[in-house]
Order: sequence, then structure tokens, then C-alpha cells
Amino acid sequence: MTEVPIDDEEMIEYLNVLREGILEAYTGIVQGLKDGKQIQLLININSPAIPKIFHFLERIARDVNDHPNSVDDSILEHAIGLIGDLADITPRGPASDLFKSSCCLVLLRTKKDTQIFEYAKSKIDVNHI
Repeated sequence: MTEVPIDDEEMIEYLNVLREGILEAYTGIVQGLKDGKQIQLLININSPAIPKIFHFLERIARDVNDHPNSVDDSILEHAIGLIGDLADITPRGPASDLFKSSCCLVLLRTKKDTQIFEYAKSKIDVNHI
């Protein structure tokens, strides 16, 4: 993962632009696979995609905790929307516990009382956010 100096506003903005693009791409992939009824390609037990997506979300959540002003609201909204989309396609069971991880909870808590929060929360079935 890319590290940027916390005092370099230009690099922070660049990182936010990159993150937004990645989140939009992940969201497009998830929604495209869902619409094409090919979601098993993503949630297959042998697919490395879900762990990589969660690793990316963990990094954003860490920055929210460590440097909250360095993460744009649009990044948070895209991340929360992606969490909701992933929860929507993930079958209930052990895999759904991923959405109760600390990274998801940190990200969801940043946007309480917003429409995107309500969407994601409705898909995750988490009551203690």
C-alpha cells in the first residue's frame, strides 16, 4: 500500500483520487457480476478478490483512525457503498462475519445517519454500529 506524508496535502489529494477510482472500479465489478448473475466468480472460496478488497478497506479504515482529516468524504461514501454491495451478494454464514470486522465498523461509523449508511447497515444486519 502507498504511504504518503501526512503533511503533504498534494499527495494526500492524489491518494484520495486513486482510492476513489479503485473503489468505483470495485463497485462496478461487483454490480456488473451481480447484474450478469456471475457473482460466484467473486465469492468463490478460492477467489482472492474478497480478501484483497477487505485489505484495501482496512487501509482506508486505518487512515480514518490515524489521520481522519486525510480521508475525503467521497472515499468514505464509496467505501460504505461497496461494503453494502458486497454484503448484498455474500451468502449468510461465516463469510458474512467479514462485515462485522473492525474496518467495516470504523467506516460505517463515519457516516451514521446518512442514506448510504442505512443502505449498508440494512445489508449487513449489524445492530451495534
